[in-house]
Amino acid sequence: MFPEDAAEKEMWWFLIRHSEFNEFVSDDVLKYYNGNANNLDELMRWSDEIYVHLNPLATNTLKNDYFKKFRFQTYITTAYWYIRAREKLLSDITNKKLYPFKGKKEEAERMQNILEWLDVLIDYAKYNEAKVYDSCAKRIDPVWFRENDLRLEAAMHLVYYDLYENQFDCNGRYLKMFLTSREIMLNTENDPVISMKSKNIISTSLSEGRFGYFYRTIQKWCDGI
Repeated sequence: MFPEDAAEKEMWWFLIRHSEFNEFVSDDVLKYYNGNANNLDELMRWSDEIYVHLNPLATNTLKNDYFKKFRFQTYITTAYWYIRAREKLLSDITNKKLYPFKGKKEEAERMQNILEWLDVLIDYAKYNEAKVYDSCAKRIDPVWFRENDLRLEAAMHLVYYDLYENQFDCNGRYLKMFLTSREIMLNTENDPVISMKSKNIISTSLSEGRFGYFYRTIQKWCDGI
């Protein structure tokens, strides 16, 4: 019964349909990635549905004060899990090192859109939805952690995409975004806002995980990094 342009519809979608995804579908994504499921078309439709709701979730008008407190973190959570699910569903299960978005222009454009909608949400909330903006401006953990994790994830994929398309640039927008978010996350050692659990995850992922591998790789490509 909400108007079509009401973000309340998207918040209820998240509470109901996205919860269904977490409860009933997310395990199947992992099964597929490990070569134990054959329902790729169905899983892709689920992830497509998630993507369709990201734009209105970030950009539609939201009047409900209760929902305003959660809109930012809801968008972050939804976008992050969309990218991770898409990555697994598009990977070659016989060779997991094969880059999943290689040659897939539409997939790259979707990630670009996700980052743009995030910035639109932040800019809009700064002036129109204080409760939404407060949740990012105050750097609430784990909201702050997940936002930067999302930027790292999407930027890394987009740099790889540019590399395979012969468009890689050491001064490119997404490489700069990756390096900026990485620097922000590294500067948490003495930050009382960030939990010790998050600090340990950050340290491990940026030094030993795939973000660490990616960083060491681009150091070979670009001088001064």
